[in-house]
Amino acid sequence: MRRLPPEGPGSGNGPAAAAGLRPGDIVTELAGERTDSLEAFLGELRSVEPGQRVPVAYLGDGDTRRTTVTPTAATR
Repeated sequence: MRRLPPEGPGSGNGPAAAAGLRPGDIVTELAGERTDSLEAFLGELRSVEPGQRVPVAYLGDGDTRRTTVTPTAATR
C-alpha cells in the first residue's frame, strides 16, 4: 500500500488532489492492481500513459474509497 506523503501527491492541485486524494490517504489499488509496496505502486504508475484515466482504490479517513485519476507526464 502506498501512503501519500504530506508534501507530495494529493497536496496542491495535481492529478491526485483533483481526484479527491489527500495527504495520508493509502492507495491500495491502481489500475486494478494491488499496490502492496512502493515498488508495486510505481510499477503500475509507470505503465499508465499520461492522460489515461486510471481507477484508484484507497483508504481515506478510515474508509475504502474509489476514484479515477488522470496522471500527467510530470506525475509518472
